[in-house]
Amino acid sequence: MNDITSENYSFVDSQQIEQQGDDAEEFTEIRIHGDHGWNGVQFKFGKVGVSEPINDTDEHAKLSFDFHVTNLETYNAYNLERDPGFQQYVGDILVHIIESAFAEGEYRIGSNRDDNSEESASQ
Repeated sequence: MNDITSENYSFVDSQQIEQQGDDAEEFTEIRIHGDHGWNGVQFKFGKVGVSEPINDTDEHAKLSFDFHVTNLETYNAYNLERDPGFQQYVGDILVHIIESAFAEGEYRIGSNRDDNSEESASQ
């Protein structure tokens, strides 16, 4: 795993994102920072899931996620989303976000889109 810190990414202010329909403000975009080819790339996560270890030899839960690059041409975004190195980097960012949220006690688990109620595990 890469040594991701909060210096490697930032959350994009929703006012900086051009409104693109009803879902435009639903997910926060993330901008990558660094001295590499992905500097300035923005993406947003979709579905995120965690599954428990399958057997006693597995030490870690498995993290799965969907994401979409949002600020590149369709062809370039498509290719980048399928790049294994980029997928790993985005996954490392997600792990850092989750670990930071739990460390700071600022996280939510579950949401009901019908009535916008949320359960907070940190309460």
